[in-house]
Amino acid sequence: MSEILQLVITSLISIIGTGGIGSIFYFKLQKRAKEAEVKAVEVDVKTKEITNLSASNEEWIKLYNNCFAEKEKLRELVLIMSDKITESQKQKDSAWEKYSDCRTESNKKDLVISELNWYRCEVNGCPYRRPPRKYGEIDFPKDGVVPDDDQEHDSNPE
Repeated sequence: MSEILQLVITSLISIIGTGGIGSIFYFKLQKRAKEAEVKAVEVDVKTKEITNLSASNEEWIKLYNNCFAEKEKLRELVLIMSDKITESQKQKDSAWEKYSDCRTESNKKDLVISELNWYRCEVNGCPYRRPPRKYGEIDFPKDGVVPDDDQEHDSNPE
């Protein structure tokens, strides 16, 4: 019986020992599996973040390229508008020069018209014309006949 007892005790010890050691190994394996799972999730999250950042980067690059292309179009448009403005300024300057020339001619003609009006005769059909203004003495023709003298001689009998 001692052998049976010894066998039972050894079996019990081996069951307890094997279960204890097995459970320790089992728990360690479970812990490692959970850590690996957590690491896999972290790697998956980091991979998703990298993918999102890459997509965001690509969108920013596209936006930059679109803005650069738009800027170049606007620069060309500004150059075209600048050329048109320069051309219109030249046209405006030439129009002002033409206007100035026309105004000068008009002023000359106005001066001639004013001068002719200044010397316009008040008495039409008279050989002794005088200017409309009373400026100094009246100039008479060289024959020396004064129109006022004839009237004085007729009214004054001498």
